[in-house]
Amino acid sequence: MPESALVVVDGHSTDDTCGIARQLGATVLQQKGRGYADALRTGYRHALDGGAPWVIQLDADGQHPPESLPQVAEALRDADWVVATRHGTGSPGPLRRRLGAAMLRSALRWGAGITVTDPTSGLQALSVAALRCFVDHLPDQAPDTGARVLAARAGLRYAEVPVWMPERAEGDSMHDGWTGVRNGIRSLRVASMGRFA
Repeated sequence: MPESALVVVDGHSTDDTCGIARQLGATVLQQKGRGYADALRTGYRHALDGGAPWVIQLDADGQHPPESLPQVAEALRDADWVVATRHGTGSPGPLRRRLGAAMLRSALRWGAGITVTDPTSGLQALSVAALRCFVDHLPDQAPDTGARVLAARAGLRYAEVPVWMPERAEGDSMHDGWTGVRNGIRSLRVASMGRFA
């Protein structure tokens, strides 16, 4: 793997995502399975197999500002896993997301003994230790919450970096509608129990 590599995990897109990504110099990985957790595991495996010393991940819906990446990466000097947080930045967001995040924060603190401020943020920097922790064990259901529980179990050094994030520019959120309700219930269950089953 080159010193700096841009990798896009394509989850069966039907638009020109792959072509545009390749034009911009990205390596495109075709996701074999389905879902958010499988996409993450696909990218983590590629990074580990390629000998990457660390990884930054962000979602492709426009809410994670690329200019914040150096700040998030810098925090890896003192942590294994760094998560960008909207908390305290004045980032916009619907009331349902703010309420859901508050409930998840409380459930994680009570059920798993974890203190986080943005339990669903996908803008993250991961060390090799974090990649190894998540690559085979990130659960398909409630992967955001599951990652927090896995990290606590593994004793990963966790840090947060405040980052202002706009609302998503494209696509549908897995936290919207009835899918969001289902995912929210699963996440609360994992958080309050501090385990997956």
